Amino acid sequence: MSLAYPLLIQEDIAHLQATEKAVRDKTPTDRVRLLRFLKEGRVAGVSQTAEVLGYSVRTAQRWWQCLI
Repeated sequence: MSLAYPLLIQEDIAHLQATEKAVRDKTPTDRVRLLRFLKEGRVAGVSQTAEVLGYSVRTAQRWWQCLI
């Protein structure tokens, strides 16, 4: 079953991009980037996002659980 990430993520892409630029630390920026990639449909899911960002799948899954 595939999740409809763009529907689950309430923030719009412009807001996520602005937040990415405002955050200075790498990890919080990557957490926002995870949301933006999913919202844009750039990646198929959390696992693929983890690979693109260079984190373990488990780390990305934990971020997703904390963010939703």
